[in-house]
Amino acid sequence: MDWPYDFNTHFYVIPRGEKNEGLPGSKFLPGSHASEDRFVRASYYLSKLPETDNARQQVAGVFSVMRNVSVPWGTIDPQHPNLAPTYWRTVLDHSRKVYYFESALSPSIVAIDLKQIDFAPGSGIRSVALEGEAGWQLQGNINRELKPANPISHLAPGK
Repeated sequence: MDWPYDFNTHFYVIPRGEKNEGLPGSKFLPGSHASEDRFVRASYYLSKLPETDNARQQVAGVFSVMRNVSVPWGTIDPQHPNLAPTYWRTVLDHSRKVYYFESALSPSIVAIDLKQIDFAPGSGIRSVALEGEAGWQLQGNINRELKPANPISHLAPGK
């Protein structure tokens, strides 16, 4: 088949009604929700992110790739009972020590600046509710929302 190639957009133009059975010399990214397909897409898109020193652009780039390869909310596949929708996406900025979270049910990204937390022995355990109406209202840096908490009983020291 001889499909026209648009050199301005780098796409093959497939005429209406024609089947796309693969183009000579071209490769298509796998598109299913299977883990192996999602990881191939993630690897490809991560390799296409532009180099930048801008923290906002770095985090936005990684989140955009993660959203692209996440299992959509509500996806159920009886053939793959271990497949579940992506509830959370997290990005850790190692150099700036900021942890970002995004819930599939919230339109906002929240962040915890790890440099502002006292991790000294005896400083206590802190938590924040990220689910429910109050949690879904959170956005940006949520360090002030961290409240003293008890350890999770089955994870507590001495258990």
